[in-house]
Amino acid sequence: MQDYIFTLKIKNISNNRLIERSLCILPNLIKLDLQYGNLPINGVLFGGMQTLDAKSLARAIQSMNCLCSLSLTNSQIDDDLVRLFVQELNITEQSDSLNIRDTLIELDWSHNKITTEGLRLIAQYLLADETDGQGNGDTAFLATLKVAGNDIRAEGARTVGRNLKQTHL
Repeated sequence: MQDYIFTLKIKNISNNRLIERSLCILPNLIKLDLQYGNLPINGVLFGGMQTLDAKSLARAIQSMNCLCSLSLTNSQIDDDLVRLFVQELNITEQSDSLNIRDTLIELDWSHNKITTEGLRLIAQYLLADETDGQGNGDTAFLATLKVAGNDIRAEGARTVGRNLKQTHL
């Protein structure tokens, strides 16, 4: 049955000890929409993505060869979690297999706590060309990047613009 699951949406994840193992058995997952924690109690949001969540999600994502859309909205993701996520993606990349840069078309990290620094890390990983030293590079296919509702300033927008200009011209 897991071969026929193409979209997965989970809200209010509070403990993801099983999320990495669960996602790894979904080889044809195309769209993943997760929201970590954020349980409202008396008008205050609690929870959100934690350090272990970022690392295990990155490992799980690297095992997915079809993932085109990743949404991690309202999960209280800050720059430190972005850094951990990107570092884990770099560690788990295998040169002989597809990675998220090869398949991801849409990334939605709206309504988190990401600043210009976090956006720079995302842009460096997902938008930068990778070359083999001989000018043969792989260009990322990211077409949609949603980061509304974060703490990104003008410098963050310029950073993404520079990366897009270098990547797609």
